Amino acid sequence: MAELTIGLEIENIGPHDKIIFKEKTLSLKTGIYANNGSGKTFISRLFRLIENPISQNSDKLLSFTKNIGKMKFEISDGTNNKTLQLNINKGNIPIISSSLPFIFHVFNSDYIQDNIEALKYKPDGDIEGYILGKTQIDLTKEKKELEGKNKDLYTKNEEFKQRVNNQKIVLDDRDLGIRKNISEYLNFTIENIFRKSDLGYIEEKSFEELRKENTTLNTLPDDLSNVMLNNINISTDFFENLESILKQSYSKSHFAEEFKTKIKSKQEFIENGLKIIEKSTCPFCEQTFDKNALELIDTYTKYLADEEAKIISQIDNVMKKVDESKKQIDSIYKNSLKSKTDFDDIKKYLPSFKEQNIEVLQDSKSLEDDFNAIILILNNKKSDITKSVSIEKNIKNVEAFKKKNNNIATDNNKKIDLINKAKNNTNSEKLNIKKRLCQAQYLKTIQSEIKNIDEIVALQKEIQKIEKEISDKENQAKALKKDKVTQTFEDFLNVFFVGKYTFDKDNFCLKLDTHNLINNASDVLSDGEKSIVAFCFFLAETHKKVEKEADYQKLFFVIDDPISSLDFHYVYSVAQIIKRLNDDSRFPIGQRLRFLILTHNIEFMSILIRNKIIDGRFILEKSNIKVLQKELIMPYEEHLRDVYEVSECIKTPSHTTPNSIRHILETINKFEKPNLDFLKYCEDIELLKDDNEFLYALIHDNSHGNYRSQMATTSDMIIKGCKKVIEVISNKFDGQIEVMKKNL
Repeated sequence: MAELTIGLEIENIGPHDKIIFKEKTLSLKTGIYANNGSGKTFISRLFRLIENPISQNSDKLLSFTKNIGKMKFEISDGTNNKTLQLNINKGNIPIISSSLPFIFHVFNSDYIQDNIEALKYKPDGDIEGYILGKTQIDLTKEKKELEGKNKDLYTKNEEFKQRVNNQKIVLDDRDLGIRKNISEYLNFTIENIFRKSDLGYIEEKSFEELRKENTTLNTLPDDLSNVMLNNINISTDFFENLESILKQSYSKSHFAEEFKTKIKSKQEFIENGLKIIEKSTCPFCEQTFDKNALELIDTYTKYLADEEAKIISQIDNVMKKVDESKKQIDSIYKNSLKSKTDFDDIKKYLPSFKEQNIEVLQDSKSLEDDFNAIILILNNKKSDITKSVSIEKNIKNVEAFKKKNNNIATDNNKKIDLINKAKNNTNSEKLNIKKRLCQAQYLKTIQSEIKNIDEIVALQKEIQKIEKEISDKENQAKALKKDKVTQTFEDFLNVFFVGKYTFDKDNFCLKLDTHNLINNASDVLSDGEKSIVAFCFFLAETHKKVEKEADYQKLFFVIDDPISSLDFHYVYSVAQIIKRLNDDSRFPIGQRLRFLILTHNIEFMSILIRNKIIDGRFILEKSNIKVLQKELIMPYEEHLRDVYEVSECIKTPSHTTPNSIRHILETINKFEKPNLDFLKYCEDIELLKDDNEFLYALIHDNSHGNYRSQMATTSDMIIKGCKKVIEVISNKFDGQIEVMKKNL
């Protein structure tokens, strides 16, 4: 059987500031146990508000001082998620939105008050309308076909869900390291797969390819150095104003050509030498210059001061810088080679950079012709400064080279910066590939399930078609609602009272023997009988909730304490009727029985569990709903604790306290002297013989059908009775009190 998930969220309702509940269950047959005062009735009131929002005063449900409250009821089978939302805004009609296809039918104390007590237990016979459905039409063939296709659909759905879950389990491989809180993992749902929604994912690589990349990424060495950035600073500023110098024609100096030729070959040496000469002494040999030497020095000085010498000096300086630029370009080229090698080494480990590349910068060889041409032209200018020459074309080529290398380097450096950051902090890279792994597996699953999904959708359409055919045929027949309510009410009265109380169809009232109980039913019925009569009418009124026979399968019963706290005579009958509602011919519910039972009666809860009437069992404590463990079902201990706390004035008596007293006495009677009548057993207990009218009435009221004295009972009387019972237990079973105290 497939599991369901039910969820209930409540905020600012009654004593509940907030309830957040979500648990799995085998079916929508659930029970919640709660002590009195825990606010369970407010839960049933919320569902009753949904049943009839106009007739209820929703403001009374809000917590004190609160103006806004809400409830969210959610059911999911793994494929479909349905939600009911109720919002209460003080002074306004509640807003209800629901994708749940259910018809809620709610039984609680408010139902009893509105439908039974207010009418003095003479039910309202003003019932109109018909139920459209099968009366004489034979739909055996159609329903058998529908049943078969529903089974087929169920099988296909279960197989589909299993396959999808198996595909998702792959992502749970510990080696992948995928966290379950990332959106790509969370989006891998049966619902999304069934819708064939690609979620905007685009992944060209397969899951296996990405798995390998993930493994490689995890092997990234810690000692890899950063990739060196490319240098983009190639100095060419020495070309500034050079072209104008070369184009201009200069006058030659008056010095002899032989002298100029001689000095040009060593002009730089002479210039440097003149800078260090002091007075008339040689800085090297420290000998005094003779006349000829001084005259030569003077000639050198005059020549160097000449324009021709200055131009030649500038040209020599440029020629040196051209050579330096060549070396600089070659150095940058070599560095870029290393950067590419390092880049390629690192990208092997980083999947996001696998397709990334950087370009090696150009070396000086591509400018060799231009550099040679520039040197040649410069030498020509040195030889004859009167000539006008130009290196404009060559300078443009150098600048174009520089611009191209700069662009390459700029693009490279962007990629280098990113890969260095990725290498130094792989968290982002690792997260990215894990997301891609989820996406790849998700898309793969959709692709593999397309055919199966289409088959399921087609089968759903076939089922819808058959259901419509059945509905159309059923709508040809109808049954009067009043007749069905009357007959069902009469049948259930007979189940519980075996002819003691019957039903007068004409006067629409209860009968005791031959007496119609029109105005005095509330005086005749015991408290336990009143609860049962109300419950019988509630079940009968189910027919008023439906418009056609198919609606029975949409029913969702919410039942809050269907038996009186003072009467256990009917507890098993109530439980069995609830269990067999889907087998009752009066209610063609089929296998889709749904109910939520709320009770403060621990024994009733125990019966529901032991008889497998409920699949989901929960307990409400302090605005917290949790799974109820079997070991918590201990009615005697619960009743003993109740009586003890009242006897010690730990809490005040409630309407359930007499029930606890009665339960304790009946339990020790069955344990100590099971063959002895309860009344006789109590009369034999010396401590119970004191003058206590409350205990006397409680003990002697052993026949629930008898007329009740309606004796007023005060809190003091109940407290006194509790003290007596605790005294009895202390005398007979002294260890029970001590154990119970420890568990308080």
